Amino acid sequence: MAYVNTNPIASWQWYFGDGGQANTQNTSHAYGAAGTYTVKLIVTDINGCIDSTLKDVNALPAVTANAGTDVSICSNTTVSVTLNGTAVGGPYLWSPAVYLDNPTIQNPTATISSTTTFYLTVIGSATCIAIDSVTITIDPIPLVDTRTDTAICRFSPLVLTTNSNATTYTWSPAGDVSDPNIASPTYTGNASGWVYVTGSFASGCAATDSLYVTVNPVPFVDTRIDTAICFSSPLVLNTNSDATTFQWSPAASVSNPIIASPNYISNASGWVYVTGYFASGCSAKDSLYVTVNPVPLVDTRVDTAICRFSPLILSTNSNATIFQWSPAGSVSNPAIANPNYTGNASGWMYVTGSTAAGCFAKDSLYVTVNPLPVVQTIADSTICQSENITLTTTGAQTYSWSPAIGLSNPGIANPVFIGNSGQTYTVTGTDANGCKNTDLVTISVIMPGFFKDPPPFTICQKQAVQLNGNNGNQVSYLWSPATYLSNATIINPLANPPQTTVYTLLVTDNRCGFDSTFTTILTVIPAPVINARKSNDIDCALRSATLSASGGNQYLWSPSTGLNNPNIANPVAIPGNTQTYTVLVTDATGCTNTDSVTVFNKNNASLARFMPNAFTPDGNGINDCYGLKNWVYIQKLQFYIFNRFGEQVFATSNPNTCWDGMYKGKQALAGTYVYVIKAQTDCGLEEQRGNFILIR
Repeated sequence: MAYVNTNPIASWQWYFGDGGQANTQNTSHAYGAAGTYTVKLIVTDINGCIDSTLKDVNALPAVTANAGTDVSICSNTTVSVTLNGTAVGGPYLWSPAVYLDNPTIQNPTATISSTTTFYLTVIGSATCIAIDSVTITIDPIPLVDTRTDTAICRFSPLVLTTNSNATTYTWSPAGDVSDPNIASPTYTGNASGWVYVTGSFASGCAATDSLYVTVNPVPFVDTRIDTAICFSSPLVLNTNSDATTFQWSPAASVSNPIIASPNYISNASGWVYVTGYFASGCSAKDSLYVTVNPVPLVDTRVDTAICRFSPLILSTNSNATIFQWSPAGSVSNPAIANPNYTGNASGWMYVTGSTAAGCFAKDSLYVTVNPLPVVQTIADSTICQSENITLTTTGAQTYSWSPAIGLSNPGIANPVFIGNSGQTYTVTGTDANGCKNTDLVTISVIMPGFFKDPPPFTICQKQAVQLNGNNGNQVSYLWSPATYLSNATIINPLANPPQTTVYTLLVTDNRCGFDSTFTTILTVIPAPVINARKSNDIDCALRSATLSASGGNQYLWSPSTGLNNPNIANPVAIPGNTQTYTVLVTDATGCTNTDSVTVFNKNNASLARFMPNAFTPDGNGINDCYGLKNWVYIQKLQFYIFNRFGEQVFATSNPNTCWDGMYKGKQALAGTYVYVIKAQTDCGLEEQRGNFILIR
C-alpha cells in the first residue's frame, strides 16, 4: 500500500485492521489468518492538516516451503541423499528433477557426485507461491597412503613415508613419532605396535591409514677393552653377547672370524671389530685396539763349569730394562743384567728380561760348581834344632809349596823340612778339574832362648786375672811367688794379689832340654776412695733430699726408686719410705767401689733440731746472734728467750730476726737460757722449748 501527497507530509500512521500498526510512508504487513481486513492510513502535512483513507484487503490462506538444512558430505564417489522438505498450502515440486527419484514427494532421494542446490516450490490457490532451497555440498576425501607394515631393528631409523594430498596430518600414538603433525615423520618407538595417520582437508574431510611396526631387538655385543699384549702372547678376544652369529674384521687378525671369542693372531697392533647378529638381521658392533709390544732380546752365557768360590759373571746380552734372576740367592744382585754367581752348588740359573710394557723373555744356563780338593798336610809341629820332618800331604793331584826355602822339593806332595829356623808353609793342591785349595802348616824349631816373654797385666784391687805363660802347652811352667796363685805350675794360673806383684816364670822344654826364666809384673790399682752423703732426711717440711758422692767420674745409684737421675753424683731423692741407697763409683782407671747412705722418712718434724746449743756474741762476726737457722717452712712465729730468772730477754715474730745477746741495752750475762718457739709450719702447729748457753 502507498499514499501520494502533494504537500509535504510530516507523519504517516497505518492501522491494518488486525491490531497491527506502522508509521512509515511505505510499509508491509503479514496477517496471521486468512480473511478480509480494512486498512486505514492517517497523514499529517507540514501545516498540521490531517487526512485519512480506508481500503479493504483480502488475506488469502498462507503458502510455505522449507527445503531443509544444507548438508556437507565427504566423498570421492556418487552419493545418495534423502531430501527432507516441508510444504504448506500446496504440493511439492523439487528441482532439478534430473537428480531425484521423485521430484513431487516430500522426501525424494537425490543421487549426485558434486555439490548441488535443490529448490522446493510450493504453489497455493490464486497466485501464492513459496520457494526454498537446500545445498548438498560434496567435499572430496584426501588420499592417505602410508608405507606397508615394516620390521626394523631397535634404534634403527624408519621414516614413515606417506603419499597424500591432505593439508593436515595427525599420527597416533603421538609419542612414537618424531612429529605427529607432518606427513612422513620418523618412527621413534622402542617397541612393536600399530601407528595410525589421519590426513585432513580444510573442509574437515579426512582419511586414515595405518601400519604395524615390528621392532626387533638388537643383540648385546661387548668385547674386551683395549688391550696391550706382548709379541706372540695369546689373547682371547672374550666377547659377552647374546647374538647368534658373529663377524670379526679384519678377518685375518683372528683365528676364526665367525665365533664370539676368537684368538688374536696378528703380530701387529691395530683395531679389530666384531658385529653380532640375530636371526632377524639386527646387529650391534663393538671394537678394541690391540697393542702388540715387542719382546726383548735376552741371551745369557752358555752352560759353564767353575770351581767352588771362583768368580763367575753371568754376562747377558739384552735390550730389556728390567731383570730378574732365579734362584735369587745364587746371584750377587738378582735385578741386574750381569750379576756374579754366588751359589755354592751346581744348578740351573734363569734370567727374565722385561720391558717397561711388561713384555719379557727368558734364558737359562747350567752352572757346574766343581768342589775344591781337600788338601791336608800335617798339623803344626815343633822340632828341635837340626831335626828333619816330612810334610806329608794328600787330597790333590799336583802340589806347590810356598815359600820353597827349607824344603827338599817344593813341587811334590811330601817334601822334607831341613831348615834350621821356624817357617809357615802354604801348600796349594790342584785336582783333575783344575780346582785348587790350600792348607797351612807351621814348623817351629826349638832353639836355646827361643821362648817368648809372658805379658804383664793390670787389675783393680779385689779383682783376679789369669796370667799367661805365652809358650803353648808343650812346655812346663813354674811361677813364683806362688802366694795368691790358683796353681803355680800351669800356663795360666788365676792371680789375685792385694798389691802390685812381680812374678818370676821358669819355662822348660822337656823334649829338647832347653829352659828360660822371665819376669812379669801384675799391677794392682787401689779401689777409689768414695764417700756417700745426704743433705737431710725426709719429713713433712723437707720433702726431698740431695744425695752426693765423690771419688770417681761415673756414678750408679741403686735402687733408682725415688731418684730423679741414678747416673749422676748428686741425684735428688724423694723416697716413699726410709730407703738405703748404694752408689757404685767408677774412677778414670775403670776401678770401682761402693758406699751407702740411708735417707729416713719421718712423719713429723721438729724445729728444735735446727736450734744451736750455744752462741758467742763477741762481735767477731761468727756465731754472734742466736736464732733459728732454717725458717723456710715457717708461716707464723712467736720466738721468746728467757734467762734463768724467768725474765723475757728477747721476743720476735720475724723469722729473720735473732738475739744479739743484749738485754736492756747491756750485754746479757753468760749462762744458760731458755727458748720457746710457737710456730705454724708446713707440718702443722709446733711448740718447742730448749736450752742453750751464752758464752762470753
